[in-house]
Amino acid sequence: MGPEAYATYAAAWLDAGASVIGGCCEVGPDHIQVLNSLIDQRGHRRLKWTDIESL
Repeated sequence: MGPEAYATYAAAWLDAGASVIGGCCEVGPDHIQVLNSLIDQRGHRRLKWTDIESL
């Protein structure tokens, strides 16, 4: 899946209330760059690892 397609899915996850989005083997720097742009455009706050608590 290319970066733009990944961003389309990520947008849907954000709309559904996701606060943590990640990837696996096929998600690389280009995907993360597009994801960062999406997060900035939507005005979301980037979480730091220290902001995330285990359930």
